[in-house]
Amino acid sequence: MVTNKEIVEDEGIVIDISKYSESSALLMILTSDGLKSFYLNGVYKLKSNLKSCLLIGNIIKFETHKAESKIKSIINSKVVFDISYCYFDYKKAMLISYIVYMLKYTKMENDKLFIGEFEFYKMIISAISNHNLNNIMLCFLAKLIEYSGYKPHLDSCYICNRKDNIVYFDINNGFMCKDCFNKNDIDYNPFSKNDLYVIKYAFSNINEDRLDALTPKDSLIKMIMLFDDFITLTFDFKKYEQLSSLLYK
Repeated sequence: MVTNKEIVEDEGIVIDISKYSESSALLMILTSDGLKSFYLNGVYKLKSNLKSCLLIGNIIKFETHKAESKIKSIINSKVVFDISYCYFDYKKAMLISYIVYMLKYTKMENDKLFIGEFEFYKMIISAISNHNLNNIMLCFLAKLIEYSGYKPHLDSCYICNRKDNIVYFDINNGFMCKDCFNKNDIDYNPFSKNDLYVIKYAFSNINEDRLDALTPKDSLIKMIMLFDDFITLTFDFKKYEQLSSLLYK
């Protein structure tokens, strides 16, 4: 028989912290089951053993009682990946802030976005310490787009299946060749070869080693802005205010 004394261990990324009493907080953690809320009772007391939970971006292991209540209380925690030293670097700190901002607001529309994808987000957070930050940002946004149900066709023109002379990209559909671009009278400038290379890179199978791939900076920033616009419009939330500072710092 299940009792409230049974202990469950889990792992997650600290996404948000809000104080709800003099000594306690409400925590949002990204786990393999999605974004979940937990109580941190007494965390602001001097001798609390839950201090590792109080840094956004930390990857932690934590224990809760297997209780019936919807929001459980964390009773113990330890750091798996310490993000603290990234906060001494302005751009790294801004990127952490941006990632958790995007995760929080996309979650409001679709919690299924995160289920089963914890290992990817875990890799992205841990990579901030020593990998190309713009590449991390680009690949993070591309995965958000994919997890939202959009799978752009990148092997050929999505209209005629032509593999050469690709000049355009549409997130909803994929690549388009020059002939189809002209026939459809699209009121946008064609994409450069560097743009198309960055798009294929963003939607490829990314591991931590590939986060340091050489990517043309102008095209990289252009695609980050395009992906960010698409996500904020799709989920209908306000753009991250410091996005320009993050990209051009």
